[in-house]
Amino acid sequence: MTEKGFRRAVRSNVPRDARTEAVDRVADDGDVRKLAVIVKAGGFPAYLRRHALAALVNLGEDDVLEELSEDTAVDEALRDEAERHVC
Repeated sequence: MTEKGFRRAVRSNVPRDARTEAVDRVADDGDVRKLAVIVKAGGFPAYLRRHALAALVNLGEDDVLEELSEDTAVDEALRDEAERHVC
């Protein structure tokens, strides 16, 4: 299910609601690396990147959040948000 959810989330011709639901499925499966890829990828819409970041926060993935907060390739607002949630 994770791979299918991830593919659906990253396809640009999928409606917004379906993309966010797909991110939720990836989060439900606990695939934090794929969520991090969505956060890092500048080609995805901001709402989707924020949604993936929120999923990482909800999962309590401090190591991944810390990594994202230090990655200069990640949008500054997302880095700041990740840093706020690192314990």
